[in-house]
Amino acid sequence: MAAAALIGRISVAKDIDSHLVELGILRMTSGHIEFRHYSLHEYFIARALAHQLSKYSAFLLHRLNLIYMYNINRFLVPILAKQNEVRWPNKNPSSRCLNVDGSWKLLTAADGKRVLAHSVTCNQWLSFLKGTNWRAEGFGLWTTKTAPDGTQPFEGKDILLEKSLELDSMAWAEPNLDEAECSITSISWYDAFQFCRWVGGRLPTSEEVMRFRYDGKTEATHEWTSTWLDERKSLMAVGKLAAPDAKCELQGVNPDMRSELIGFRVVWDP
Repeated sequence: MAAAALIGRISVAKDIDSHLVELGILRMTSGHIEFRHYSLHEYFIARALAHQLSKYSAFLLHRLNLIYMYNINRFLVPILAKQNEVRWPNKNPSSRCLNVDGSWKLLTAADGKRVLAHSVTCNQWLSFLKGTNWRAEGFGLWTTKTAPDGTQPFEGKDILLEKSLELDSMAWAEPNLDEAECSITSISWYDAFQFCRWVGGRLPTSEEVMRFRYDGKTEATHEWTSTWLDERKSLMAVGKLAAPDAKCELQGVNPDMRSELIGFRVVWDP
C-alpha cells in the first residue's frame, strides 16, 4: 500500500525520488526504487524532531527513547546534516565560542586539507544552554537493556567505555559542570551537533578525530564524529583518542547515548 501510494505517484518526479533516496526512505535496487524500511512513521517523527531541533527545542527529544528507535536515528542524522549544510554555511570561528586563545589546533590531513579544531569547555556549553534554552526540560531518562534481538546500543572493544555507558542503568550520565575550563563530556551526539550548528561550525569526521591526541587533561578519551560507523544498527562512529604513537580506534555508539568518556570538538574549515 505504501509503495502504491507514494512511489506510484512520484516515480516520474526524479528530483523527489533522489531526495528520498538521499534521506534513506527509498533505495535503488537493480534500477528499481523501493522502500528501505517497513513503514514511514519513523520518518515523519524524524521530520518533527528535525523541525524542533532547528529551533533548539528538545521537547520531543526529551520524551522519546531513541536508543532503540533505529529508523528514527537513521533518518534524523542525515536530515540534520543536510539542514546544517543549507542553513548554516558559515565556517568561520564564531564569537559565541569563548576562551579560545591558545586552544586552537591547525590540522593537516593526508590530502592537504587544513581545519581548525577546538575542544568545547563546560563554560562554552553553559553559554550554549543559556543562549538557546536547549535541554530546558532536562536530560530525561532512558532504559538501556539489551533488545529482544540481542543487540545493544554500543559496539566496540573498549571495556571502560562500555562500563561508562551503564548498559543496565535507567539514568543518563549527567554533565559535570564543576570544572569550567575542562572539556564537556556526558552529552549525546545530538547535543554536540546542536552546539556546532550554534557556533557555525561542524563536528569532525571520523578521519579527523582519529588524528586527535589524548592530552590527559580531561576524562574524555573518545569524541563524537559526523560519520556513521554502522548505519544498519544506527551506531554513530566515536573516535578513541590516542596517546602519541598509540593506535587510534573507532567505536560504535547510539547517537542518543551519553558517557563521561565521550566529548567532542567543533571544527571550522578555514
